[in-house]
Amino acid sequence: MTADRPDLLGLQEMQAWTYDPIEKGLGPTYRCVGMAESGGGDGLITPIFYRADRFELTAWNQFWLSDRPREIGSVSWGNTRPRTAVWARFRDRVSGTEFAHVNTHLDHVITQATVKGAQLIVDTLQQFHFSGLPTITTGDFNSVAKQSPAYDVLVDSFGLKDSWLSAEEQLSPGWGTFPHFEDVRESEFRIDWILLSSGVRVLDATIDGFRPGGIFPSDHLPVRARVELPGNAP
Repeated sequence: MTADRPDLLGLQEMQAWTYDPIEKGLGPTYRCVGMAESGGGDGLITPIFYRADRFELTAWNQFWLSDRPREIGSVSWGNTRPRTAVWARFRDRVSGTEFAHVNTHLDHVITQATVKGAQLIVDTLQQFHFSGLPTITTGDFNSVAKQSPAYDVLVDSFGLKDSWLSAEEQLSPGWGTFPHFEDVRESEFRIDWILLSSGVRVLDATIDGFRPGGIFPSDHLPVRARVELPGNAP
């Protein structure tokens, strides 16, 4: 984790007890935002970690993927548990560029819940776009890229760029991102995405099949993208 030192990191299904190894691995310059699905630290968390020495956090909030998005712990559309999205607005300390990052984890069972959740994310992104801010959206979308209604909502209809497909260079094979602790394979089953607003340049993208000590750190593979924001260097 320390070797990568990502500027921004969106994680899903974190729990309070998992923060300590992540924070130790990243180092003391990182901060994070996001609360658990039921509020506070109780339950699953979808945090955004960021380099505080590189970015100034200017605002953040969280909403629930339900028909009552401001109600903590709310569920709708057949969800079996609360689903959330966290957004953060940053200013680059080097260039002064401002941008927003949204991180989420969509439902994996109910198609309507997945689609409605994606539409709520679009509503939030639209507000940033109206303000002229470039956006980065990360998540476990529980939906196959190019083959799912959630992808249709976010990419085909709203116009976000799929970083894997838009990258000037792909630095790994096209692994499926959910091997579930089995051998990694090239596959169209890519359910973890980094999505970008239209003006963001994608220098390269990676689906990381690393296994430190021969053990997967997660049932999903990490996805990475190196990007250049409008008017900013990577």
